[in-house]
Amino acid sequence: MRILGWNCRGICNASTARALRALIRVHNPDCVFLCETKATDDRLKKLACSIGFTEHLIVGAKGKAGGIGLFWSNTVNAEVFEFDSRTIAITVRDEFCSWSLIGFYGPPYQAKRRKAWSNLHGLLQSLSGPWMCFGDFNVVVEESEKEGGHSGSSSAPNFLKELLFDLGAVDLGYSGTQFTWWNKRWGKGAIRERLDRAISNIDWRMTFPKAAVIHLGAINSDHNPLLVDTNPTEEFVPRPFRFEAMWTRDPRCGGVIKKAWEAECRGNHSFILCHKQRKTTIALKRWNRDVFGNSHTMIKKLTNQIEENQKLDRTKANSRQEANLQGELNEWLRRNEVLWKQKSREQWLKDGDRNSKFFHLSTIIRRKRNSIDAIKDEEGNWITCKKEIRDHVVTKFRQLFSEESVAFPLDLENLITPGISMVENSSICKIPSPQEIKATIFDMNSQKAPGPDGLLALFYKRYWNIVGPTVIAAVQNFFNSRLRQGDPLSPYLFIMCQEILARLIDRDQAVGSISGVKMGRGGPNFTNVMFADDIMLFSKASNRDVNALNNCLVKYCTWSGQLINRSKSGIHFTKMVSLNQKRRLKNDLQMKKIPENASYLGAPLFNTRSRVKDFKYLQDKMEARLKGWRSKTLSWAGRSTLIKSVAQALPTYTFSTFDVPTVVCDKLDATIRRFWWNPKKEKGRFLAWRSWEHLCKPKSLGGLGFRQAKTLNDAMLAKLTWMVVSKRKSPCMEALRSKYKVSEDWLRNEPVKYASHSWKAIERLKGLISKGACFLVGDGKSIDVWKEPWVPWLPHYSPVPKDQFSNPEPIKVASLINPSTRTWNLALLEDLFDTTSIEAILKIILPTTPKEDKLVWIHNHKGNFTVKSAINAKFNYDEEPDEVNWKGLWKLKLHDRYKMLIWRIASGSLPTKLSLALKMGTGDTYCPLCQMEEESIDHLFFKCSIARVIWFGTSWGIHSNLLSITSSKDIIKLICEPHIPIGQSHAASSLSIQTSIHFAVTLDHIWSLRNQVIHQNHKINLLTTIKSLESKIVEHIHSLEVTDLETEKPIVCWKAPTLGTIKFNVDAAICDNKAVIAAVARDSNGCLLKAWAKHTPFLDPTVAEAAAIIWALELATAEHFVNIIVESDAKSCIDALACPLDESCWKIRHLTSVSLDLALSFPLCIFSWVKRDANHVAHSVAKVAPSFCLPFCCSKDNLPSSVKEAWIRDLFLLSS
Repeated sequence: MRILGWNCRGICNASTARALRALIRVHNPDCVFLCETKATDDRLKKLACSIGFTEHLIVGAKGKAGGIGLFWSNTVNAEVFEFDSRTIAITVRDEFCSWSLIGFYGPPYQAKRRKAWSNLHGLLQSLSGPWMCFGDFNVVVEESEKEGGHSGSSSAPNFLKELLFDLGAVDLGYSGTQFTWWNKRWGKGAIRERLDRAISNIDWRMTFPKAAVIHLGAINSDHNPLLVDTNPTEEFVPRPFRFEAMWTRDPRCGGVIKKAWEAECRGNHSFILCHKQRKTTIALKRWNRDVFGNSHTMIKKLTNQIEENQKLDRTKANSRQEANLQGELNEWLRRNEVLWKQKSREQWLKDGDRNSKFFHLSTIIRRKRNSIDAIKDEEGNWITCKKEIRDHVVTKFRQLFSEESVAFPLDLENLITPGISMVENSSICKIPSPQEIKATIFDMNSQKAPGPDGLLALFYKRYWNIVGPTVIAAVQNFFNSRLRQGDPLSPYLFIMCQEILARLIDRDQAVGSISGVKMGRGGPNFTNVMFADDIMLFSKASNRDVNALNNCLVKYCTWSGQLINRSKSGIHFTKMVSLNQKRRLKNDLQMKKIPENASYLGAPLFNTRSRVKDFKYLQDKMEARLKGWRSKTLSWAGRSTLIKSVAQALPTYTFSTFDVPTVVCDKLDATIRRFWWNPKKEKGRFLAWRSWEHLCKPKSLGGLGFRQAKTLNDAMLAKLTWMVVSKRKSPCMEALRSKYKVSEDWLRNEPVKYASHSWKAIERLKGLISKGACFLVGDGKSIDVWKEPWVPWLPHYSPVPKDQFSNPEPIKVASLINPSTRTWNLALLEDLFDTTSIEAILKIILPTTPKEDKLVWIHNHKGNFTVKSAINAKFNYDEEPDEVNWKGLWKLKLHDRYKMLIWRIASGSLPTKLSLALKMGTGDTYCPLCQMEEESIDHLFFKCSIARVIWFGTSWGIHSNLLSITSSKDIIKLICEPHIPIGQSHAASSLSIQTSIHFAVTLDHIWSLRNQVIHQNHKINLLTTIKSLESKIVEHIHSLEVTDLETEKPIVCWKAPTLGTIKFNVDAAICDNKAVIAAVARDSNGCLLKAWAKHTPFLDPTVAEAAAIIWALELATAEHFVNIIVESDAKSCIDALACPLDESCWKIRHLTSVSLDLALSFPLCIFSWVKRDANHVAHSVAKVAPSFCLPFCCSKDNLPSSVKEAWIRDLFLLSS
């Protein structure tokens, strides 16, 4: 059905009437809605006859204003059910369904809007089925829908925006020109807005998923006509194969794939892979059609069977049959959810959260956004025919990607010199191992867009045991044949080409042809800044500089074959450039001036006097993502994921570069807060069960890990403060230090008075940096003992003088170090500092050779500043204990929806009747299931008679009334730490996981049943309820088992070294404020040569483990071993030895340096990390050592019993 809507601005004009007839002749609509006709009833009736519409409803104009009319063909089965001067509503009945069509003309004046919009809101709210409303709404939803003129007041009501939110309606979008109204003025006085549109409820959007709205060209009116096509005709195009994720839920799918994949084929490995992929896709298509079936058909069939069953008598057999049907229906509903999630491409929402409606609508909206319903050609004409659009696109792409002639010198004028060594080249050309290939594939997102074969990464992960060998052989064959033309390396080639352009510009700058731009006197010159595929060029506004810059661009294009799109490029001048010079330079570069409201990477390029207005776009973006249909289709877990993955990620770039006003940040918080607690209402009060500050706490402390906007903004800007104070080497930092005269004592200085907002924020955050900035002592020459932070274990990281009432003399840390022994001068320390300071200073490990002092961020183990650690430091989260095991809850192998329910219970956020009555001061408090007692958490889930039947009715037969639950937080302990009989560790762990799943799913089931009884008057069928619950529990446990099967878990045991190599296993143990380190040496046969243990002064576990590695190297030297392997279960220590020294853990950086120096004395020295189970012998030595006289050494003949037992276990596993 085609529907035409037009604000004709007076239909009495003969030329306007001719334009309407032309529109009808070309587009052949079934229904026409005209507004602002400015015509009487009789005149519109004559018009209806002249355009061929016998059916109509007309509301005449009052004088020379207003007037609307709806005209429809006699082939349309329609019935009018409401109309007034602004609205005409009809019911349309077609072969698919019955739905409502509403034509609306919004008042152009503010005074009359409230009544008209209230009437429309009431009308649409009263409709139960699908509806679509279109016309001239005379209002814009977002500022981006208006160009020119003054922006509206943020405090003024936006009736359309409120209506979309309240009703969960969706904008149907458009194709064609962006704006539908123009005030017929030119230049600065021109105003354009999108006033005409079509909206619908979710049911209509899902009923007509292909419906399209086209903005036609404006003729004899300042408004563009709308053409709504509910079911556009399309030429048949074969659908490409796509592997459906829901197939993996059917065990028969693996058999189909195995049979097809094992078909015989000859050729090279790449050909064999393609052949097997094609055979498999053909087999899956046939199996899906003949065996698996259509999910929608099966859901409808099972629903009908359940309805028929419920009409029968409630016998045991009928109830059991209904339970079986419910279980089968639930499985198909889960498959359907997986199907729509895959099609929606919503990657941020995790598995296990039932949001089928959200996925379905996301898919429809994504498809409409990606579809091309109209396109404008070079002459400005709109093409709407699908075949003509396809031909036009093919032609344009052929022109765009035609090969350009290139001419470049072979040596590239010596701009780039060889920089890859033979070793690096060998590493680049190395053929990947099977383990690397598998790891790469398994790291891919399972649901990402498939390639031409239509097979997702999920396919290869799930059926790796079938397809893996073929994939590995094909990949290795590809690397054997080397890279060739056509390989997907364009991103890297583009970066390389950009590097040539940068060097061309730098060379001209070096010879003085280009001057560049400085931020301040003495600072570096900037000529170019590159980001991804964008580039910013800086130059003086002189003809010489600009011509030299342009010559570089021309040469770059000649060499690379690329072209600069100058129509999309822009130029910006400072205030001192004259108007004539601006015109000359714009003409030379063939570029336009950048508009004042231009943005880059989503942030404004230029600021105005109103900073709140500059950053209002953040609030608009946030509301666009959180309000409307999304907020009404997501569960609690879905909303949590949307907030973290989408909403709070939106302002990341802006927050990291701008000091966003507190007012804007507070509004962002308010938007998220409302979305979390009450997403279905845009205005008014709502009940918040926990404070926003509590929700923003880490999950380990009972919060949800949300972020307060201003806190996040400060933490991100503090990163710039850290870069300044830590002397980060970059052109930007050098420019800032030069401009604002940053000195050595800048961290302690008063902030400057006159600076940009961003620099003022950088200075303001010096206090936050002081909470974690501390010097790592090297040679101590640059550290002032009394002024600089250098002792990590003291408040403010500075020592306290022995005589606190005297002014100590300035002294450097280097003076406290004995240069010959590289140890602390204890006598001098005792003269200068108090006892606590001396103890803390002696914990500082000095390097064996003098190194440069380095400022590190001690709240991060690598010493690097991170936003997360800065937030924790600001609120002292690291020091705030919590007796509840919140961390254990979030680590459970449960779907997020179950974890979220348990969090709501334990945090007191679940709206039971008793909780609501206590909050509101009134209300019914009786349990809706038994109607016997007050609905408290304890009663609803454990003591209620219905809940007790559900707990006992499952296969485990649990007596819930005997569970010890004294408070809501005890449920956390029940779920995370269930009482399991002591037995084998693996069996106990598996049983613990299953118990947690059983308890969590049961709680969720009881809560769902309670809500169905309250909100849907559900009749309880306990047999069906228990059967459905057991099905969910089994499914959840089975999904974990499948995941475990997909992830191969090799047996963890000690591995013997190669012949002629000695392996040292090391470990550390800390008990009763004493630390012991141990080392065990074994040969290639697993024979234990020696075991050692001794005390170490380091009580920090990481430092003690690092000291154990050093001791092992020293022992190997003393024992004259040649080839050694040092193995530890301390991953941070082994990682520190493998990474650059500056990226290692700051606590053990100097010890790591010693280990690397000692390793150089061995022909072969390898550092290896293993899990605790493979390091059991060294662990046993460290544990038993305190009971002996230390240091001690023993051989295999006199081992302690516990150590001998661990060694024999390793030998047994080694031989098996």
